[in-house]
Amino acid sequence: ERDFRSLHEALSELKVTAFEHPLARLSDEVARNWAPPTSKPLRFIGRELFEHAESDTSEIDAGVRSLIGCVQVSDLCAFLKDERTGFIDESLFHANVRGHLGIQNPVNRDIAATLRSNDNKRFFCLNNGITVVCEKYLYQSGGFPVTLHRPQIVNGRQTAETIFGSYREDPTATEDVVTF
Repeated sequence: ERDFRSLHEALSELKVTAFEHPLARLSDEVARNWAPPTSKPLRFIGRELFEHAESDTSEIDAGVRSLIGCVQVSDLCAFLKDERTGFIDESLFHANVRGHLGIQNPVNRDIAATLRSNDNKRFFCLNNGITVVCEKYLYQSGGFPVTLHRPQIVNGRQTAETIFGSYREDPTATEDVVTF
């Protein structure tokens, strides 16, 4: 809070205003205002699924839930695919602040090279994953897939698009790779 006050004071000299929004509110607003009313299944693997539920008495954070897990590239690509066009579902990125930088971007080139390498099983350890926010998610107790309502990828677009492109080029080379 002290840091925010200091920032606010410094910006006021420049006649600029700063706003602070809790992450839960941002997540709710993104899912509600940007995402089309769709539901998509996403299949997690293994028993490493971690769910965190936080109930707060404040209106903003009431009922915030998080789900963290591993996904095979083949399942992620099924989630990313627009069934009507066969290409990546652009509606998943409406709330993302950046567009795809393309495969010529050095980082994306390295992501693709890792996916195609003989050492691609290490991809999970070399990549920081993809963040999806949604209005709600549902699954059967102990069962998969998880159904995400109004999903939006807010972090990891470069990773998601590069994985999708690499998988389309050669599904057998990347299908067993796991991401976070």
